[in-house]
Amino acid sequence: MRVNTFEHKVLEWDGNYLWYSTDSRFNIYKIRVGPEAVKPTGSVAGISASYSVGDTVSYTVSASSGGANASVSSMSFKVTDSAGNSKHTNSWTLSGTSASKTGSFATSTYSTGWTAGTYSYTLTVTNSYGSTAEITGSFTLTRPITLSTFYPSSGVVGDSVKISGGNWECSSTTVSLSGENCPVTSCSDSGSTDYITATIGRGARSGAFTVNSGGGVISSTAQFSVLKPEITGITAKTCSNNTPCEKPGGRLTINGRNFSSLKEDVTVKIGGTQAAVEAVSHSASSSDYIYALVPSDAPDGKVSVTTSGGAAESTQSFHIVRTAIITGFSREAALSGEELTIYTEGDFLNADYSLNEVTFNGIVARTLSSKADAYAGYVNVVVPGGAAAGKVSIRNIAANLIVSSSGDYIVLDPTPKNLKAVVSGGTVFLSWDSPSHATTISGYQIYMSRNSDFSQAALVGTAAEPAYAYSTDAKRSHLYFGVAAVYGSSKTSAVSNIEEAVVGVLGLAIYDAEIISGAGAASIYKCPIKLLNAEGLKLSGLQFRVSHDPAKLAATKVEKADIVEEFGWSYSSDVAAGDTRAVILDTKSKPLSTGGNIFYIYFNVAQGLPLGEEIALTIDPAFTKVSDPNGNPVELNVQSGTLRVVENKLGDVNRDNSIDINDAVKTIKFSVYENDPSNTELAAADIDGSKGIKANDVGKILYHILEDYFPGATSSSALERKMLARKEANAKKQKIIARLGSATAVKQGEKVGISLGIDQLRSMVTMQGELRYDKNILSFDKNATVESANKSLVLADKNDQFLIRANDKGDKGKISFALSTGKGFAAKENKDKKTKGYHELGVFYFKVKDFSRMQRKPAAVSLKAFDLFDVLGGNLSTQYQVIKGDGSVGAGK
Repeated sequence: MRVNTFEHKVLEWDGNYLWYSTDSRFNIYKIRVGPEAVKPTGSVAGISASYSVGDTVSYTVSASSGGANASVSSMSFKVTDSAGNSKHTNSWTLSGTSASKTGSFATSTYSTGWTAGTYSYTLTVTNSYGSTAEITGSFTLTRPITLSTFYPSSGVVGDSVKISGGNWECSSTTVSLSGENCPVTSCSDSGSTDYITATIGRGARSGAFTVNSGGGVISSTAQFSVLKPEITGITAKTCSNNTPCEKPGGRLTINGRNFSSLKEDVTVKIGGTQAAVEAVSHSASSSDYIYALVPSDAPDGKVSVTTSGGAAESTQSFHIVRTAIITGFSREAALSGEELTIYTEGDFLNADYSLNEVTFNGIVARTLSSKADAYAGYVNVVVPGGAAAGKVSIRNIAANLIVSSSGDYIVLDPTPKNLKAVVSGGTVFLSWDSPSHATTISGYQIYMSRNSDFSQAALVGTAAEPAYAYSTDAKRSHLYFGVAAVYGSSKTSAVSNIEEAVVGVLGLAIYDAEIISGAGAASIYKCPIKLLNAEGLKLSGLQFRVSHDPAKLAATKVEKADIVEEFGWSYSSDVAAGDTRAVILDTKSKPLSTGGNIFYIYFNVAQGLPLGEEIALTIDPAFTKVSDPNGNPVELNVQSGTLRVVENKLGDVNRDNSIDINDAVKTIKFSVYENDPSNTELAAADIDGSKGIKANDVGKILYHILEDYFPGATSSSALERKMLARKEANAKKQKIIARLGSATAVKQGEKVGISLGIDQLRSMVTMQGELRYDKNILSFDKNATVESANKSLVLADKNDQFLIRANDKGDKGKISFALSTGKGFAAKENKDKKTKGYHELGVFYFKVKDFSRMQRKPAAVSLKAFDLFDVLGGNLSTQYQVIKGDGSVGAGK
């Protein structure tokens, strides 16, 4: 080695210093050569790239001194987080040229603050010369979050939900439901069972919860249901038509379930127009409600509520009160002299009823009382005489405000119309039409005169229904009849048209045609031609001609009837368009024993004719003749008839457009041959299509009353046996009294019960009736109806049920009901072997709508058209009750 230009002689190197000489005189010098030239080395093994929080990390560190003359003096291992904070350290003091050590650290100790993230580690090695080496690396620590349960499983926007799981970091935790954020209100990451409390956010739909925490994302396996809202009712003012109503700007309360707690999540519409939501209230344990303001431009219509959970619509329509109007009347039409209530809406009635003037088509009515109310006002009046159909107007005399009805109101003429007289033997059968909608006609008075000018008319009888039979011994007499109605407070109408009846004279009559098959137009009708007052008469010839409208009826054939069949008369007939003729060719001299049907004419009704259409059937007097055995003409009274297009409704035997116990009773009488059915009655009562009426038809009608449909063809031998037992025990008829119990009312809105019961019951299968009540004072409470039998009654079958089924026709103030069991029920005998006494069957509950009105006028609840069907037969009488506001109760019979 050379230093400068001299040759240097190395004398010695001890690993740290080099000793050398530069000249021959051996001047000795030294220079430091180590330890910079001797570097240690090291390595870290066993550490993976990624761990989960809670894992234990094990490692192995190795070191080498870097030279044969050096030794490893120390090693240190250190782990730091991303912020440079020390998380783990380990160090060793060593000797020798190499060394290897192991160590570990746990990431589950919360006190050391292990969290998810990237961690760095450094191995530092120092040798005996003081040289160092650093070996670095890193690993990632993650926290795998879990989601186990949540509670509750359903709710609405604004509800709190507790979600349980593990390994969450509250500082970075978010929750969503079906993609919508659910704000976290509390969080716990204690290291065992973590939980989050979150609020269901606006717009959330049913689905799974998603939790994002510490970089991990997990979704629940179970689905959370955002509940659909339900509307159970509307609370507002009540207008006179019993619908909820309010003025624009007024508050509407919507009651229901599953409304949101968040007002912004609720949309309310009335008739499709959005209403402002004032407030919402939600409770999991009680009903919810929404306060909404009625918009000024909303139409009448249903109320809807829409939330994140869906939409709901009210069953009731909501009415917007804007102007003063007449909303309706207590009856569709009224007789002059009857009391009538006119319902109003809007601020226009005067508080003093005498200042509210009511006119019917310009005729002033007498005002009885009124109620000035913007939502449900009314005026009570007496319908004036002489008023025709027309507008009804109410004038507030003081304010000079006039409001008129939107349509014409019908003022009925109580005078009976279309009086008809049919003579058979010594009896004149009268029938007439009553005014439609009339409710206060209590009966009819029948007048008869022997003068055509009716100047000597006298009262000959009364009738409850529009029919009367007048018996007379008069021979060859002309009698004249008229009918007047009794209505209101014993008022009597004018006398009807005058109808002539010829008695004691041979009559040829067309009885009204009856349907025998089909329904409505295109059906087949059978028209009887009958001889009247023919007892003892001998005939040598008879001919007749019947004309009708060929565009409406088509005669198909003429068929011989009872008398022609009995006497074996031969005949010929001719059926042409609008003209049907028949001539008896060969009569016998044997006198007739009685009158009766001689021929039947069959008609087809043309298509397109409406139900109720009446078609005249006219006997032509010019062609129609009868002669005695000597060929002399016999005085003849000709009576024409009509064909009325009706619906052949199966089961409606009495043609009142309903199938009830009255039809069953009538069918029973046909089945036991107590009465003979007409062709129309046969068509309606023959349920099983057997071409006759049997107990099976009775059973099917009874089944229809209870179940509202006819059963399939089944045997009814048991019912037939009951019918026979009924006939055999006819002499043992019981007297049954159906009556209503007493009731009192003392305040507005009170619930009062009217009990239904029967006296002197022995046995019964079913019975049916109708309650009538004043719907202006009372309302029927369907939900509170008691359906239970008295303990003194016993069912024929212990597995049977005792039922009262009520059908409230609240708009008409009527409740139809059927009381039945499958096999009947009877009263238990007492110790004296008697079954007499009162047996309560059930209770009908009403609510008082207008207590002040009840105090002025008792509210009557009456039994109407009540009938029964029992095993042994029985007569029935009924009673009624009235409820008075002062607590007193009256009864009538």
